Formats: sequence, C-alpha cells, structure tokens
Amino acid sequence: SILEGFGEVVEETTVAKIEKKEEKKEEAIVKISEGIDAFDRDDFDTAKEVLEEAKELDPVSAVADYYLAKLVVNTTKFKVITEPYFSYQNPAFLGIMKTDRFHLVSGGNGFSNLLYGGFFNEGGAPVPDYTDKSLREQDFRIFNLGYYFPIGKSMGMGIEAFLSLITDELAEEGKFDGAKSRRLPWGGIISMGFKVNNFISLGLGLSVYGQRDFEEPREDISPVAFGVDIGFLYKNNNESFIYDTRLGYSTGSTDIIDPATVSIERIIQHPLFWENTFTFSFNQKNTFFVIKQLNDISLDRIYYYGRLLPAIENYFVNWFSLRIGVEGAAILLNESINFGYGFLGGITLRVINWGLDIDINFTYRRKPSRVIEGMMRDDLFLMVIFNLNDVFISRE
Repeated sequence: SILEGFGEVVEETTVAKIEKKEEKKEEAIVKISEGIDAFDRDDFDTAKEVLEEAKELDPVSAVADYYLAKLVVNTTKFKVITEPYFSYQNPAFLGIMKTDRFHLVSGGNGFSNLLYGGFFNEGGAPVPDYTDKSLREQDFRIFNLGYYFPIGKSMGMGIEAFLSLITDELAEEGKFDGAKSRRLPWGGIISMGFKVNNFISLGLGLSVYGQRDFEEPREDISPVAFGVDIGFLYKNNNESFIYDTRLGYSTGSTDIIDPATVSIERIIQHPLFWENTFTFSFNQKNTFFVIKQLNDISLDRIYYYGRLLPAIENYFVNWFSLRIGVEGAAILLNESINFGYGFLGGITLRVINWGLDIDINFTYRRKPSRVIEGMMRDDLFLMVIFNLNDVFISRE
C-alpha cells in the first residue's frame, strides 16, 4: 500500500507472498496462545503438540522454542552398568514412563590395561604373593539394544537383546597363555512394569542367555542360563523424590582361578545383585542429587561386595548436563575384609528436536577380582548410551 501511494505498480505474486506469510504468522500466534494456555493448565501433551504445529508455521518463533524447551523433562542420567543379563534400567520405571524409547548401550574396560602398562595384548594387575604372575579381566558390553514403550495408562514393556564378551586370563612371566576363562553372554530380556497408583510402581524382568566359552565348548558349565530382575519404585507427586530398588538373580556362573597352579580351581554361581537408588531433584529438575547403594551377595561362599555412590548432576542448558560422584566399597570374603574406592563422571548431550540423548559415562574404581579370591585390582570403565525418545507411542 505504501508503494501504491507513490504510484508504483506492485506485482500480484509479491502481494500474494506477503499475504500468505502474514496469514501463517497469524496462525502461528493463535497456535502459540493455545499452547501456552495448555501449558498453564499442565496439559503438557496438548501443549507440545500445538507448539510443534506453531513451530512448523513459524520456524523462527522464539516463543515456541522457549516453551518447547520447557516441555523437555530432565531426568538423571547417572547409571551404574549392571551385568549384561539384567535390564538396562529398573523395570519398575516402565510403569511410569511417558513415551517410548529406543536405547543402544555399549562400553567396556579395555582401557584398564593401560593402568598396568598395556592395552589388549599386554598388561595386567599384579597378583599378590605371586610376583611373576598378572591378571587381566576384560569386560566388553558389545551392545544392549532395547525398546521400551508404555501400554495404556499404567503399564509398560521392554524388549532387549544383548551381546557381551567377558575374558579372564592369568599370565605367567608376562605371557597370557595360562588359565583362561572366556564367556560370550548373549540373549534377550523381556521386562514389564505396572503403576499401582500415583506413588508406587512394580516391575519384573526375565532373561535367557547363552554363556558358552568363547574358544571351545565346556562340559562343566551350562550353555544356557536364566535371570530374573524384580523392581519396586516409590515417587512423590511431582517426582522430585524417587526411591527405586531392584533385586537380580541369575543361574550363570564364574570361574575361580588358582594362581598357584595357574588353572581353574572351581566354578561359582553369580551373586545376587541388589541395587537401591535415592534421587532428589531441585531447581525445576535441572539439578539432581543421587545416592546409589549396591550389593553383590554370593549364595555358595561367604562373599559380600557393598558399594555406596553419592553423585550430583546438573543441566546447565537443556542440551547439556554434567555429573560427578565418588564411590566407597566394603568387601567381605570369608574372614577377610577389604575396602575399595572409586570416582565417576559423565556428560549428556541432547538434540531436542530429534528426541536424542547421548550419555557418556566413565568409572574408575578399586575393586575385588572376580576370579582370584582376595585380590584387589583397578578398573576403568567407559560406557556410551544412545536414547531416542518419543518415537511412536506416548502415554495416554
């Protein structure tokens, strides 16, 4: 209209483009208003849906970006990797999950050998009282691939497949050609979670896996093992406090190596696994204080390995969090007591528009050997987790 006031001719296509753009902006403003109203009423599903429509209409809208970022619910990403035949997370969480999620977990302790001057083919922890012998314990979680999804208003289900490589080797005079125990745990896990009410959720996980020797079949170990994982969760109304506990049992086994004879001495059953976690959130769920307490309790010998891990995590921005913690441990074997310690840390990188979280966690700890009784060794574990959230299903 200004150009026409000066007697200039404006092409109709230009007018149409301007009118169309203004119309889209007006629709976006209406959508944003509807989204903010839904947000104020705590109807977050509607708010997210409407604001995403507004974002499509006006991709540069700072208001839509602001409220969509506020709808991203932060959770603590502090994890302690369990044995491969247990579910990646406490199955009780499936009862309260809001959206579906794919995850891929991979990690290992190959870097631990660097603590002893080597990597894959060199280095190992020196064995007490045997100066010419060293031990290498390697743990590679090649992958845990899983899909968790909500069912109706109060249930959830998880399906996981995993493959690991667990190698224990005793070297004599620097040569790793003595006693070897190489397992290749692979199999699947099915988990279910049920929300009893707004405060309590229960979970159950079942696993079936093969544990054959990596090099050759062995008649002294069962080729197939089973596991069960039972979970309980309590939370308050706004989930600023969550307590969850899980108990895991497996029929799998581990070799005990005798360093004197450089041979496999006997086979023991995997210990019971019991984990307790207290999670406190502050600062609108941008800051978390977590206390984990873990226990390994053997059923066929006097053995207890207990750990206490306090940690703090903070989201500095919606797409980045940092976490650090420490670990103290007590180990009882027969009449002997040892103490361990450790440090842990991690970061999360988030691509909000894709619903993608990348978690990188590392742990250093002084821990008991799993194959030589009474021996303490250093371990360095790195774990990477990819989570793709809200892919197909959201909680009704």
